[in-house]
Amino acid sequence: MAKKKRSNSNEVRLQQLRSFCETARLGSLTAAAHALGLTQPTIGEQVHALEREFQAQLVEPHGRGCRLTESGRILAELATPLLAGIDSLKASFREASDQQGSRLTIASSPRTLAEDILDCLPSFERDFPTAQVSCLEMWTESVVESVRSGKAHLGLTLSAAIDRSCRLIEVEPGYELDLLLVTPKKHPLARRRTLRLEEIAEFPIVNGRDSVFDPAISEALIKADVFKRHPSRVEATYTAAVRRFVSRGFGVGFVFGLPGQPVEEGLSERSLSRLVGRTRIDLVWRRGAIAPRYARDFADSLKQSMAEKRASAEKEM
Repeated sequence: MAKKKRSNSNEVRLQQLRSFCETARLGSLTAAAHALGLTQPTIGEQVHALEREFQAQLVEPHGRGCRLTESGRILAELATPLLAGIDSLKASFREASDQQGSRLTIASSPRTLAEDILDCLPSFERDFPTAQVSCLEMWTESVVESVRSGKAHLGLTLSAAIDRSCRLIEVEPGYELDLLLVTPKKHPLARRRTLRLEEIAEFPIVNGRDSVFDPAISEALIKADVFKRHPSRVEATYTAAVRRFVSRGFGVGFVFGLPGQPVEEGLSERSLSRLVGRTRIDLVWRRGAIAPRYARDFADSLKQSMAEKRASAEKEM
């Protein structure tokens, strides 16, 4: 048997509670009508509708106005904070929406996070103090998936590592990086004014053959037999490991970055862009998604930061 639909006339309405609470506060149907911009008969009918719903008299005549009965007092005590919460709901919703819109989650590889984002973040947070930035460190090949799945709003990764056939992402050109040769500070390669790849191949390499994710640069290194001339004692992939093994004397290595930046004590880094070209970090967005309010600001700040760092380095070279 179908359940009988409840009549709308028997439901407690927000406006009925508002009219009742205003009457309780002012002690007059007429005053409540004036405060709410309604007519006195309308206020009276809404109060009476509540009385029918709760099956109790809520107000009674008193002098030139009215006063609450005991049942009315109980209902007023229950309904007043409820109405106050409803009245503040719009403001609370706006505040929560603003906070949510201020959260920006960025996914990147360890090097990009530790060098590019870290250098940019303090000034960005000073310029946009209400922005809430969360940074996710992950392997290069996982960055696009984190954006595609919605885990991150923005991804920063090597352009060559992006599967552009994925229709769920949009790719924005970012900034260029050089391939840097990392050597001990007093290494023969660090002292030479010019270099050839064949000269680098004379020394052990701490990188794995597949650690250079840019195909064009990797091909140039392989063509020069950089990875073949010495037995592999270690095949490091990520920047921190490459630098660590070079500093311990295992050989020389390659990392992506900008030339002319501060270098770890005891190490030397020099650009090989003249020999192999440059790679690029691109920005990955989720297609069709509404980006957080500060996403564009951060992207522009990062690209500007990297452009300024490169210009400063080239000026000093």
